Amino acid sequence: MKKIIIILLLLLGSFSINCQSFCQQFKECHHLNSHLKSGSNDNLRSDTADVLNYNIQMDVTDFTTGNIYGSAKISFVSKQPIISTLSFDLLKLTVDSVKSDGFSTSYSYNDTLLIIQLQNNLSLGDTGIVDVFYHGVPQQDASGWGGWYKQNDYAYNLGVGFAADPHNYGRIWHPCFDNFVERATYDIEIITDNAKTAYSNGLLVDTVTVNGKLYSNWAMQTPIPTYLATVTVAPYTHVYQSYVSNISADTVPVYLISKSSDTVNFKNSFSHLFDAMDVFQSKYGPYQWDKVGFYLVPFSGGAMEHATAIAYPLATVNGTTSYETLMAHELSHHWWGNLVTCRTDQDMWINEGMASYSEHLFLEWVYGYDQYINEVKLNHKDVLHHAHINDNGYLSLHGVPHSVTYGDHSYNKGADVAHTLRSYLGDADFFNGLQSILTTFSFQDIDAFDFRDQLNSISAIDVTQFFDDWIFGSGFPHFSIDSFTVTPSGNDYAVEVNVKQKLK
Repeated sequence: MKKIIIILLLLLGSFSINCQSFCQQFKECHHLNSHLKSGSNDNLRSDTADVLNYNIQMDVTDFTTGNIYGSAKISFVSKQPIISTLSFDLLKLTVDSVKSDGFSTSYSYNDTLLIIQLQNNLSLGDTGIVDVFYHGVPQQDASGWGGWYKQNDYAYNLGVGFAADPHNYGRIWHPCFDNFVERATYDIEIITDNAKTAYSNGLLVDTVTVNGKLYSNWAMQTPIPTYLATVTVAPYTHVYQSYVSNISADTVPVYLISKSSDTVNFKNSFSHLFDAMDVFQSKYGPYQWDKVGFYLVPFSGGAMEHATAIAYPLATVNGTTSYETLMAHELSHHWWGNLVTCRTDQDMWINEGMASYSEHLFLEWVYGYDQYINEVKLNHKDVLHHAHINDNGYLSLHGVPHSVTYGDHSYNKGADVAHTLRSYLGDADFFNGLQSILTTFSFQDIDAFDFRDQLNSISAIDVTQFFDDWIFGSGFPHFSIDSFTVTPSGNDYAVEVNVKQKLK
């Protein structure tokens, strides 16, 4: 059966698919020469200036009202011949004062956009610094998924909002360019009371106690988009482990961050964490971050792949490996979604579809191919039965509507298509192609066209038609035999085969 499936998938690539009848109200099917590179108005500000670093100090000691008190020193460089103002996203916090290059300056703020008058006009390549002092209660997303949470003795953020537009949700706790393409380093000092400890992206620089308050300084020296930045505060401790790479032989520090009462269950539930690191490095290339970090939070709706500091649901850490594919999914984002990021939410399959497929790879590595293919089949069945219902139509992976960015198409059909592409190319070209994408576009944003073109640049098999059918087209390019006739012709036979194309 496996061979038959692979042969059929290879044959499908030779057909010319007319997907027009499958298109939904949100989509359009185009020929290759009418596909346009994807972009977003949310990304345009990054053509004005490039944010280099966010240096943030944040006081998270008020667990009564939930107020935070912050300051953000933002370093940037001009990308235009002249700029006199700069705009930052900041959602429903109170701005106390603003400085430009050390001098108080004027600004306007409407609870959404902070526009700062720069001290001096900047020319192309000039650098500048603005300081914003602010306070307030950070927002939670209207969907209930994303934003800032204060639950008992926990305070933390989830970096995307399912209902937010754009989905990036760094703006709820610091002023920023909140889009998928802007990357910057972070220096974050978090002030807590002595009973609580703060964790963030990157590595801990130092901790200092002053007047009963703990100052924790974290440095993220790898540039990241704002939605991958995080702060978490609770009565935390951590389990420290060391992972030695099977690719580079480098040692990567591993932090499992939780309350002390949860550490044993944490270690037991993550018993295959190093196996996940092994398979992803083997298939995708070296881990390029300065630590692996997971922190537990009392959020039952899922996890969030903040770079080197993954927010992970406490309820799933029960001492068993029942939820270990979630661990593998979130870890794999450090290749798909963190190392290489979708340019806009319309290509969320690059982040989430590849991470969902990585769950299957993890199972194949730990438990064998039979377990892998069983999971692929279960996922395929779910896509066929439910994706078009849950997402309100047969959608293409590229260009998904904003309302279903995090829907079944991006996750489940994305994984389904990744498996199909693996069979279409064969293991060698498939994994070599993925490594080529991750190497070529490390710490950059891409879209479906970049993904396709990079595969074509290294493989003898052209995937243009495959992408037209599976990524840019909606539904399924499935063919079955409808009927056939056989006509004798001497010692030979003429066979006419009629095929039909079906969505299901």
